[in-house]
Amino acid sequence: MAVNKVIANGKVLIDLTGDTVTAGSLKKGVTAHDKTGEIITGTLDQSEEIDDIDLVLTYGFSEGTRMFADDGTAVARDSAGRTLTRTFSEDGKTCTSVLTDTDGVELGRLVKTYGEGFSQVTITDRHGNVKVKKISYSGSQVDVTVE
Repeated sequence: MAVNKVIANGKVLIDLTGDTVTAGSLKKGVTAHDKTGEIITGTLDQSEEIDDIDLVLTYGFSEGTRMFADDGTAVARDSAGRTLTRTFSEDGKTCTSVLTDTDGVELGRLVKTYGEGFSQVTITDRHGNVKVKKISYSGSQVDVTVE
């Protein structure tokens, strides 16, 4: 029998009723109790989770130094000595992000190419995967669909 709340002498000792853990949010193979008190085993497969290199290529560094050149190139360095360089094509419609280690060895590359009116962006990640995002604007609402 599952127990999700323990009260002794009028004092709540354990209360799982507000917990939000589910099998899908718990790492695969890890066990816990859900809000009903039932034992659950995690099913979350983190093998497809985005890694640090992909995060940096997409969002940049969370710390470090940044420089901007007159030609629009942006260069950032983190405390580990990695360098993220973002360059833009002359027409401004292609942005290439390259992450290198302290020796200048390329760790990854992300290319974003924007369509006419920026209504579409084609993203090629460091693994060669291509995603197309279509963007439509309606007043203050922006809708994005991924193909």
